[in-house]
Amino acid sequence: MSTRQLEHQEIKNQQHNFPLVLVCHNISSPENMGMLFRISEAMGVEHLYLCGDTPTPEHRRVQKTSRSTQKYIKHSYTNDASVLVQNLKNEGYTLIALEVTNNSQVLSKVDFRSFEKFALIPGNEQHGVAPELLNLVDLSIEIPMYGKNTSINVVNAVSITLYEIAKQLS
Repeated sequence: MSTRQLEHQEIKNQQHNFPLVLVCHNISSPENMGMLFRISEAMGVEHLYLCGDTPTPEHRRVQKTSRSTQKYIKHSYTNDASVLVQNLKNEGYTLIALEVTNNSQVLSKVDFRSFEKFALIPGNEQHGVAPELLNLVDLSIEIPMYGKNTSINVVNAVSITLYEIAKQLS
């Protein structure tokens, strides 16, 4: 039996959105933002909120790295992330920071099925989740690390987290 790679038109994905939004606050790299669009679209995120100094889809490098996924996923921009996050909380979203904190829970130990809808807030590449947003979240989650480094790229962290969420919710 020989194995061949399938062409894009031969692949039929399940096309599913989860009750999940991503709040991207001060993501500094356009390439990271483009890749966040790409992984979010692939993993069923309903909406991307871009806040603060985050590059928007109009940026050429966001478009290039997103590979057109910004056309297929709902997204919006607001300057004030604190107001957005408070509004999401008022709308019944469980707010989850992807950040190592003094009380963060290990990603695989969180039962995402227990949340009706939730907002995932990854941190800025250099400084993590802003303190004003950390003060609003209901929960912090972390990815266990086994090397000497204490952090990984924001896109890698979001990818791992979205995979765990999709695995639990599908």
